[in-house]
Amino acid sequence: MDESEQKRIVGVLQSIVGEKYASADPSIRFAYTRDQIVKSPGPDFVVLPKNKEEIKAILKFANQECIPVIPKGTGANLIGAVVPEKGGIIIGLKRMNRILEIDPVNMTATVEPGVTFGQLQKAAWDVGLFTPEPSGPHTVRIMSNFYGTRGLSTYSAKYGVGDRHILGTEWILPTGDELKLGCFAHPSGELASNWEHAPGPDMSGFVMFAFGDLGICVKSKIKLYPKMDAHGGIPDNYIYVISQDFEEVFKACVKLAKWGYTNSFIMRWPYIAMMFGHTQKASQKMMNTPAFAAMLTIVLEGTERRIEFHKKRIKELCKEFPSAMVVKMEDIQRPFLKAADPTGNYLKPAMENPRIMIDYMFLSARAFRVHGAFGGNTPFLPAEEAYNIFKYSEKSAKELAERPQEIACYFQPIDDCHYGCQEMDLYWDQFDPLDSIKALSAFQAAEVKSMITKRDSIFYYLYVENDFMEACGPLLFPGYFKLLKIWKKLVDPNNIMNPGKGLDV
Repeated sequence: MDESEQKRIVGVLQSIVGEKYASADPSIRFAYTRDQIVKSPGPDFVVLPKNKEEIKAILKFANQECIPVIPKGTGANLIGAVVPEKGGIIIGLKRMNRILEIDPVNMTATVEPGVTFGQLQKAAWDVGLFTPEPSGPHTVRIMSNFYGTRGLSTYSAKYGVGDRHILGTEWILPTGDELKLGCFAHPSGELASNWEHAPGPDMSGFVMFAFGDLGICVKSKIKLYPKMDAHGGIPDNYIYVISQDFEEVFKACVKLAKWGYTNSFIMRWPYIAMMFGHTQKASQKMMNTPAFAAMLTIVLEGTERRIEFHKKRIKELCKEFPSAMVVKMEDIQRPFLKAADPTGNYLKPAMENPRIMIDYMFLSARAFRVHGAFGGNTPFLPAEEAYNIFKYSEKSAKELAERPQEIACYFQPIDDCHYGCQEMDLYWDQFDPLDSIKALSAFQAAEVKSMITKRDSIFYYLYVENDFMEACGPLLFPGYFKLLKIWKKLVDPNNIMNPGKGLDV
């Protein structure tokens, strides 16, 4: 692109958003060239709109000129979803960060796309409500996480996965047209609905897993819930089953799920080391001195008496697992926090109230300080399969990465005797290309075996030469993927949205 053409396009963009918020300056563009894994030449232009009218104007212009467009929220993902490998325009959404409404009566929040999970959680807490945390740190944008990864959380078994909390969305399509889904498809005012489905056929599923492929979400209504410790409950409402036998923890999880304890999750020791170590060095130190093989966390609600009842009941149900111990939060979590941060400076708020750690998930910021390969899947299959999937993923990692002691694992059931998330991480040295290749190859091998050979899981991401597949749908459900491609052609005829990624036609 020559200099005169660049100046012309910048001039148009600045006429839409203002001179301060559109630029082709290389020093500004450089910040948008990479994440922890994928690097690129970067965008040609960076634009920061403040409302949907500006987004409509930008998309109409880009569509007419056939300029690639990538919307960016936090950019917290590590798989290149918002890295512009084909140049074009980055539309940063950080200025669109208003909570438009908190409705405590109907327990809803209406937000712009730049609103973060922590921002919404604080506003909801102030009126006695909360939103289940997404699968990421408190800095992630609530909308991109709920729609992009389905927002699996520690509350998913009770409240559902992330997209179940979305009541309505308003989208600007690549052509500049508006699309209102869910409750926003209903009339406004007294006739407004807080039901997530529009009357008649509902197209909300078309935008699921849409990492900037199909348009830009400019407004959403989120379902909120009563804050758990606001009505006579106690803050320490977690029961743990810990064991030196990893398989035993999986079996305990399955058995307890059959008795109704589905609001739970398993973490292998290396995963705990990643979460509790506030630096990479601290995580590595914890990893080398494991206290146990794995821990099953069971999320409970209620009074002290109710928690004690469930503790005794869970102990009784776990009698057949000889190495399993059933303990409460204060028995295990506070010592972990002290071991991870002896001074108490970094984690002092969590030591005083460990619920903060769960509700804000700030320790999930591990993604920004710990280098690792990630293999997350959402199979929605019988929980009995989870341990087998871990074992052959572990085998692949041992064969190719040669660091079995560093394989983390997270497992979560989402309803009775099925599971909705199993995640594995492997430490690597990002500055060592050979080590990076080993780590990625190990998980690619496990994912390919899982998806193609065994067909027993659905992985979020598959790394292929710095590119990725958003969901496994293209492999397991070709009819569904074909339908998405047809929809993509209809709403994005010039293929300007996030070209080269995901739904690239």
